[in-house]
Amino acid sequence: MVSELCKGVLPQFTVIVDSVENPGRLLFNSLVKTTAMRGDLVQIFHFEQSKDELTAGFEDILVSQMLFHDCFSDPLGWNYTEGILNKPLERETFREMVQKSAGSIGSRPITVAFDSLSPLLWANGWPRLCHALHSLVSQHSKHGTSSFRLLCLLHCDVHPSGETAAICHMANTTLTVLTPPPKQALSSAGSEMLQIEASACRQSGRGAVEKATVILDADLTASVVLTTTFVKEKLTEDVNSKNDPTADLPFNLHLSDDERCARDGLVLPFHISAKRNFESILQHLSKENSNSNGGVPRSFLLSLWKTRQPLVHLAKCWGSIACATCGFDTTWGKILLLSHKACHSA
Repeated sequence: MVSELCKGVLPQFTVIVDSVENPGRLLFNSLVKTTAMRGDLVQIFHFEQSKDELTAGFEDILVSQMLFHDCFSDPLGWNYTEGILNKPLERETFREMVQKSAGSIGSRPITVAFDSLSPLLWANGWPRLCHALHSLVSQHSKHGTSSFRLLCLLHCDVHPSGETAAICHMANTTLTVLTPPPKQALSSAGSEMLQIEASACRQSGRGAVEKATVILDADLTASVVLTTTFVKEKLTEDVNSKNDPTADLPFNLHLSDDERCARDGLVLPFHISAKRNFESILQHLSKENSNSNGGVPRSFLLSLWKTRQPLVHLAKCWGSIACATCGFDTTWGKILLLSHKACHSA
């Protein structure tokens, strides 16, 4: 993965995440130069260094084939120019600038590079920046243009981790510059050694992680000297085994077969069964009818329960339905309500 990136074979969206201790600007410049040498039309939005500083070490013929969007000289528009940081970032800003610059180029592959995203993230916040980057990428994907690439540099130590993660979540590949290994004897003077961790999201949805040691020569030529690939399944097993929250509990969270059978057979006091519900109806009726002359025979209620007759039969047989004030006689209303509950709970 890292070796292909060093050769200029970039995915659609690549983010280089660095910090003050582990800078990644040389890696960014190397990928820009390699991509331009492959024949891509490179458009660079440079915020943190001038054009001359950015193209130091580039051949003049490569510089002449690049397009530069100067966001470094006057980003806030203090010199009465159209600054990019002194106004809210619109969704179509970058897409319109790229299309306007590349309108007369033809069908050459396009690579848009940001050096870096940190000033934009400071000025606009991650929601606006994510919308603008998504519009830039999705516009070319919508028209079936597979020869569009986006390369961005992002400083993770000046932003909250959530904002950095939001930008990296949109990328196909994230290159994180790590602490370099102990310095060894390099092949030429001016060479730099970088430790890189590449995280790629494949089309299947499963990611791949690869660590590599890269040597950058004075002419920004990158060569991979050591590569280590991590298997995601093994990492997941190790993490789960080390961070198992139920490992040191003094009790067992699972039930055996005997314990499960005993639990299922236990009748709790608040458990309402059909038989218990009907018994409560009979007890209630016996109390209600002890002070009244027109009691309901117990044998009739038992036969009603056994045959599961509809409640309307009870209303037809034992009348007393109409009442001018409440619509049901109080005693019979309770009988119908309790019998209704008993039949439905059965």
